[in-house]
Amino acid sequence: MGIIVCLGLPGSGKTAATVREMVLNSHKKIYTNIIPKKPRKTPHIKKLDRSMIVSKEMTGYKGVKNPQPVYELKLNQDFWKGVSSDGPIDCVLDEIHTMLDARKFGSKLNKIMTDFLALIRRVLGQSQTGHGDLYLITQLDRRLDVIGREMATQIRYHVCHYSKMCMDCNAAWNESSETPEPYQKCPRCSSHKLKRYAFYIEIWKFQNMQAYQMWREFGAKMFYDHHHITDIEDYFQYYDTMQWENLISEY
Repeated sequence: MGIIVCLGLPGSGKTAATVREMVLNSHKKIYTNIIPKKPRKTPHIKKLDRSMIVSKEMTGYKGVKNPQPVYELKLNQDFWKGVSSDGPIDCVLDEIHTMLDARKFGSKLNKIMTDFLALIRRVLGQSQTGHGDLYLITQLDRRLDVIGREMATQIRYHVCHYSKMCMDCNAAWNESSETPEPYQKCPRCSSHKLKRYAFYIEIWKFQNMQAYQMWREFGAKMFYDHHHITDIEDYFQYYDTMQWENLISEY
């Protein structure tokens, strides 16, 4: 199995590209916190619930006048050991830095997620009919806990390219997710009626985080694959681009 870290700035298409891969990998069962919008078309994509990762057990009460229940958080090993008998599965975690945060390395939840990474490696790699992969999607590699970075077996960096057109004067130009100051109004007529179209995603793949950082910081040609996804607009329908759901922070 592999641990694939998907990086890119906001709007870079890292989630869209991963959703496309999930839709195409219909031979696998996939657990993810990305809510599928077309469940009938993608029955192999399963909504990941926080209880599948963290079990919350009451261990007693504290306080005398107004006793409050005390809970212990544990990794839900039973669930993942159960699904491992179903054949190869993938696990896709979007916004992983909210669950495995480098700034909260000593927290109980971070320790649970670290245990989860160790467990999921065994679960995804032990099927007799194939192997699964763990996808960790985040904006910044430094926000991801060091264990997640060092365990990665593949790094993907994404940039989304698109054209933009003024609906009033038909002026058109190209931008990307890394354009420093994208136009908020038409440079020709100052209209705010702008439309984005012709999306495609550019992806670089690296063997590990060290290779990615050498490329990103020093321009060294460390990637082993570089390609474009030109049909990405066909897959926007499969997820909510404005979705925000923190999987375990309420604990």
